[in-house]
Amino acid sequence: MPIATVGSGDADAQGSVTFFFHENRDKNGNPSNKVFSVSNHHVLRTTDEKYELKGAGAPRQYVRVNGYRRFQRGLDEIKHAVTLHILSSERIARKITWLEESSNQGRAEGESSKLRNPQKELEEQKCIISELHKFYNTVMAQWSDVELRNIGHIHYCPPISINTVKGEEYTEDWGGNVVDLGTEISDGKLSDMLYSLQKGNWNFKYPHDRQMRIRGVVTKELLDRADMIDNKGRPCLIVLKDGCATDLTVGRYAGLESFAASQLMEIPVPSFSTVMAAWLVNSTLENQEPD
Repeated sequence: MPIATVGSGDADAQGSVTFFFHENRDKNGNPSNKVFSVSNHHVLRTTDEKYELKGAGAPRQYVRVNGYRRFQRGLDEIKHAVTLHILSSERIARKITWLEESSNQGRAEGESSKLRNPQKELEEQKCIISELHKFYNTVMAQWSDVELRNIGHIHYCPPISINTVKGEEYTEDWGGNVVDLGTEISDGKLSDMLYSLQKGNWNFKYPHDRQMRIRGVVTKELLDRADMIDNKGRPCLIVLKDGCATDLTVGRYAGLESFAASQLMEIPVPSFSTVMAAWLVNSTLENQEPD
């Protein structure tokens, strides 16, 4: 979900929600129906200071679905879809005209029966175009006012840090359990991209709801010796990324280098994972309750 804060709207800064989670019980142990979402620190805050909403009268820092650029991109996508369906309908209409002329001139026996499918396709295209126009008008009427796109407010935002968790040699990382595969890449195309040289030998099963569940982590041994191959037959690990600007993309894991700090050094050198943690320090967005 693409988001932007009220404060970052003027600068047109935006990002996306990393994942959602449900608060089963509040801090007092009572059942809770609140839904939280997590995003990167730099998406929600322009400063590197800790922020936490406290007090009943504290002003809320609202978060909106879609910044200006992403909202305009959505409108352009609707208009582009309309254009594509218009082109399809025009092509089908030309085919119908040709079939009708062929049938009238007796050049093609049985052409009348062949008209039924194109006519049905043309009606379907017209319905889709009509629905897209309605959808565009609805979006403009109900969402063009940026104030109507508030979906919640910042609840907690720790400062960006490269420090590891106290007493441990691990960074404090967050992770979700599903990845939305989106609609840009079809199920067959995605399977082909993941197993380009293993035709018919696919372990990947496209989820019916597009929510691919994450199970386990990549082991050190697997990082050293990948068990997949790319389109040139080289060992690799295929990775997926779902971003605000790019949607779902597929690529190769390129490997990384890690450097340990020396005890003789006065300033520790962070490992690669620690640097990544600085980029992935998370903030929490509480779902806004209706007035």
